[in-house]
Amino acid sequence: MREGNWQMNSMPIVFSDTGQLLDGQHRLAACVKANTPFEAIVFSGLPENTQTTIDTGRPRSLPDVLAINGEANTAILSSAARTYWLMERKSIDGIYQPDARHGTIPQFLAIIEEHPHLRQLAKEYATFKAKSNGLLTSYPYLALRLRFDEIDLSASQEFFDKLATGEDLGKGNPILVLRSTLIKYRFAREGLRNGSAYKDRHFELVATIKAWNAWRKGETLNHISVRSGALAPKIYSRTAPNLLY
Repeated sequence: MREGNWQMNSMPIVFSDTGQLLDGQHRLAACVKANTPFEAIVFSGLPENTQTTIDTGRPRSLPDVLAINGEANTAILSSAARTYWLMERKSIDGIYQPDARHGTIPQFLAIIEEHPHLRQLAKEYATFKAKSNGLLTSYPYLALRLRFDEIDLSASQEFFDKLATGEDLGKGNPILVLRSTLIKYRFAREGLRNGSAYKDRHFELVATIKAWNAWRKGETLNHISVRSGALAPKIYSRTAPNLLY
């Protein structure tokens, strides 16, 4: 609301015949918190027992809205828009933090329209996921593709293509070591009942950046270690030397 992104719709603010607020509590609380007025339809005079019939359906999610708009890969495209929104406001580490789920559907729709390449990125992640058997979850993949593509688009595509298939990778190749690291991590996590999605994203993000940095520098690796809670390393952005593999 404070940023002017609130849109009036058909959902009214509803009061009972005794003046009790039946629906609209969250909108009014947001209005107070933002100290910003908004326009809404107001109904009053309903019996108080009608509150049990209000908002019983599941609210539309961003993928629901994208599907209505005729988009493909709606769940992944939703993640791409959220990832882009987060990376504009946080460091790359912010994508896996527990509080990183803010933003509104109109904001995400605007991001997709302003950055149509996110549709292609969502399509490419769907392909990567199928080829690699889900070696990386969507948020780390999308965040790192956005960053790596800015540095060197062709190198970024090559890196993730080789990561997906594992083809033509010699011993010590950082991409091969990354594949092995991610596979071992996934098998280790499958037996845990209380796995953390945030911990998994952190591991995938840090391990992939370490592999990218070594690959871009033309270095070999024996293993990749990720310390719990460690910040993501700085992404190597210089022009790569002649690679050894």
